[in-house]
Amino acid sequence: MVQYQLEKAKEDYKCFADQHHHDVLPLAVGNRVWLSTRYVLMTQPLKKLNHHYLGPFRVEAVIKTVEFCLSLPWTMRIHP
Repeated sequence: MVQYQLEKAKEDYKCFADQHHHDVLPLAVGNRVWLSTRYVLMTQPLKKLNHHYLGPFRVEAVIKTVEFCLSLPWTMRIHP
């Protein structure tokens, strides 16, 4: 009985997690992408007035399926 409930809970969690899963679009070197400013420190004093995305920037290298090296301008002063 307990084993059945554990399996049922496991299936329910998997179904819920799969509903919120998004597939990653395949990107290649040379594609242009927008950079989210969520984890980028901006000089704007109010966060709500910041741009939500910057770019588009060119992809220079594909590190992993979800990690990319972007061609950023030197004025941004963030780690590429």
